[in-house]
Amino acid sequence: MASAGTVVQATPAQAAVNCNGWKCDGRWPGEEGCRADQVAVKQVAMDHLGGGQATIYRSRACGAAWADFDFTTAPDYSWLFLHLWAQPAYGGKGRIIRNGSGQHNTLVAGTTKTYRTVLVSWDNSVKLCFGDGYQIPGNEYDPDPDTTGDGPSGACSTWQ
Repeated sequence: MASAGTVVQATPAQAAVNCNGWKCDGRWPGEEGCRADQVAVKQVAMDHLGGGQATIYRSRACGAAWADFDFTTAPDYSWLFLHLWAQPAYGGKGRIIRNGSGQHNTLVAGTTKTYRTVLVSWDNSVKLCFGDGYQIPGNEYDPDPDTTGDGPSGACSTWQ
C-alpha cells in the first residue's frame, strides 16, 4: 500500500568552490567556481569610455567580490585602467588586489569587450574605478578618493 505524503523536490547541490574569504584574494572568479552564485552589488555606467557598464559582483559561496567592465564597443585605449579597490571594512588604506603575477584584470576569454578583475574578500569594503589616464604599476592612486563619482581621469562607484 502506498501512503500519502509530502512530495519534496530535490534542489541542485551548490557547486563546490575552491576558495573562501581571504583565501580568494588575487584569484580568478571563474576558475574558483565563484560565478555560479554571482549577484550584482553595484552597477555604474561607463559613459566617458564610450559606453558600457561596470559591475561589482559578489559570491556568497566564495565570500568574495570582483568587478566586470562590459564595454559597448571594444575599447581602444592605450592607457585604460580598470580597478577594483579594497580597504578594510572599518577603515584603512585602500589597495588594488593582484595575483601572484602582478595581474589585476584580464580580457575575458572569447570576448572583445569584457574585462574582469581578480577576487577580493567580501570582508573588505570595495569600489570599482575606471578611466583612460595612465597609472604607473606600484604607484597607483585612487582616481576618486572623495567618492564623488567622477575623478580627474576617471570615475569610481561608491564603497560597498
